Amino acid sequence: MTFKFPSQTEKVATERNERQKNLLTGFLLEVWSNGAIERCHAYVANEYTIHHDPGDPWDGPTLDLKGFKDRVRFSRAPFPDQQFHVGEMLADTGRVAVTWLWTATHTGDYPDFPATGKPIAMSGATVYYFDSNDRIAGHWQITDRARHLSAAAAHAAPVTRTMLLSPDARVGSEVRLPTAAPAGRTYLRNQTKSLQCVNGQSVPCVTSAVMSIGGAQLYER
Repeated sequence: MTFKFPSQTEKVATERNERQKNLLTGFLLEVWSNGAIERCHAYVANEYTIHHDPGDPWDGPTLDLKGFKDRVRFSRAPFPDQQFHVGEMLADTGRVAVTWLWTATHTGDYPDFPATGKPIAMSGATVYYFDSNDRIAGHWQITDRARHLSAAAAHAAPVTRTMLLSPDARVGSEVRLPTAAPAGRTYLRNQTKSLQCVNGQSVPCVTSAVMSIGGAQLYER
């Protein structure tokens, strides 16, 4: 039996694969789990392409570094305690495939999924692509994000939240909110009065005037 020592080329490839696996581990921990968005530059290339990620609002485009930071900030906001638990990693020629378990508490609104306050978990697999400088330049991901969010919403009790509006807000006038006003939420106009989003449900009202925001009706009470 003849033992063949790895060639120099094979050694270099193995070292690069291990380096990229370590980089990806740090990226998932620092940026996605710990929320250190300012550390993106240490991991992410100047151009990052989301090749396939159904359910992600950024599925498809190529982002610059600022755009990628905005994506992380937006994606983490509804799940501030999120954690990625890495399963297996396989690396080959500028690509690292990783299986993972993601856990979080759904405390904020996500597109089409209002906050539930419930713990949520989902698993998936992602292939990350690296450029020649060992920076992450994109990914291809598979996970059933919508199914898990829908399941959490189905078992959640109604969540009531409060948001302070400007003191000059008036019933019948247009008020800008950071997000569309979901049903069942209360928006304070000042310290003594509130505007209740009811989406067509009847509530006791001081006045019959209504305000429409994001397709919902707000009644002063």
